[in-house]
Amino acid sequence: MSLGFWQNAHSENRSIFIKQDLCAGLQGNDKLALIIGNANYALGKLKNPINDAVAVSSSLRRLGFNVIELHDVTHEEMMASVQCFHEKLTEND
Repeated sequence: MSLGFWQNAHSENRSIFIKQDLCAGLQGNDKLALIIGNANYALGKLKNPINDAVAVSSSLRRLGFNVIELHDVTHEEMMASVQCFHEKLTEND
């Protein structure tokens, strides 16, 4: 299973949306990965972070990981996803 939040999904409170969306579908698998590829920065757009995130996520999925893959998220979205990731990791202990 792979779960992801894409930048074009909008909500009034995107951090809450991310946390609920990502955490809702995760199963009790001991292989869980959080991959974040941010390319858009104030100084310009980087070339490869999204491609790198997709490639790493694909490799991990082939190894049996549940992958949370995020692209171009805000700081708040990133923090919410890290919190969700931490909660899922501690549930699997």
